[in-house]
Amino acid sequence: MIYIISCTVSILISLGVTWNKRISQSDTRTKNGIVLIDKNRRNATYLMILSGLMPALVSALRYGVGTDYLHNYLPWFYMIQRGEETSAETGYVWLNRLVGFFTNDAQWVFVVTSFLFVYFVYYSIYKASDNIQLSILLLYISYTYLISLNNIRQSLASAIALIGLINLSKGRNIRAIIFIAVSSLFHVSMLPLLIIVLLYRIRIKASVLLGINLFFFILKNTIVQITLKVLPLISFKKFQNYYKLDSLEIYLQKSIGISTIVLNFFLMFLIALVEERDNIKTDELKKNELSICKYLQFFAPNGRRMAEHGLLAVLHNQA
Repeated sequence: MIYIISCTVSILISLGVTWNKRISQSDTRTKNGIVLIDKNRRNATYLMILSGLMPALVSALRYGVGTDYLHNYLPWFYMIQRGEETSAETGYVWLNRLVGFFTNDAQWVFVVTSFLFVYFVYYSIYKASDNIQLSILLLYISYTYLISLNNIRQSLASAIALIGLINLSKGRNIRAIIFIAVSSLFHVSMLPLLIIVLLYRIRIKASVLLGINLFFFILKNTIVQITLKVLPLISFKKFQNYYKLDSLEIYLQKSIGISTIVLNFFLMFLIALVEERDNIKTDELKKNELSICKYLQFFAPNGRRMAEHGLLAVLHNQA
C-alpha cells in the first residue's frame, strides 16, 4: 500500500512540474540581454524535488527489505569501517567510508543511497522526459524502483549511467563516458554500456536486430552450453563471483521465462515501428535516443536487466 500511495503522491505533485515548465517556456525574462532563471522554472525544480521526496523517504526508512539488505549491505558497512575487504566496488566502498566518518549507524548508508538513486533518476526524468507523469509511473510499474530497494549498488550505478546516456543522446560523448565510468565504480556491470557509445550512431535497423535476437533464441540451448563452459574460465575476480557453475546454470536455464522473452521481442518490435516514423527520421536527438534504446534492448539478457539498465526508454514517450 505504501508504494501505491508514494507513486500516486509523486505523480500528482509532478503535474505541477509539467504546468510550470510549460509556462516557463513562454515566460523567460532577460536583463541586459542575459537570460534569467525565471520563477516558474525554479518552482518546477522545487516541485520535482518534492515529487521525489516520498519514494526517497520510503526507500531510506526501510529495514530488512530484500535479501541483500541483511546478507550484504549491512555487514559490509561494518566490515569496511574495520578495514576488511568485501566484494563491493571501489566507489561503494568509498561511499561507506564517507558515511562511516560521520556515523556508526549503517542505516545511513541506505538513506544516502536511496536519496542519490531517486535524485539521479528524477533529475534525468526532468531533463529528458516529454511526459514526466508517464516516466514516473513507468519507474514504478516496471519494478525499477522496487529493484532499487534490494540491488542498491546496481540501481545507484544505473541511475548515474542514465545521466551518461542522456548526454550521449545529445552528442556529448566525453561526458557520457565519464558518467558511465563513474557508475562502474559502484557496479562493474555498467562497463558494457561503453559499447553503446561506440555503436549508437551505427543505424542498424531495429527489425534487423530483432531478427538476430530471434536467431539467438532458436539457438539458445547451444548458446547456454557454450556460456556455461566459457564464463568460468574468465580470470577477472569480480566476475568470477557470478560464474559459479551451479548458480550460473540455474540462472541461464531457469530464470528467463517465456513471458520475459516475449516481452523483449515485443519491445524491440515497438522500437522498430517507432523508428519508421517521419518525425524520428528528421530529428537527430530523437534518432540518437531511439538508437540508444534499441541497442540497450538488443543486448538486454532479460526484462529485469532491461528495466535496470534501459531506463532511457522510460524517459522518452516516443519509445
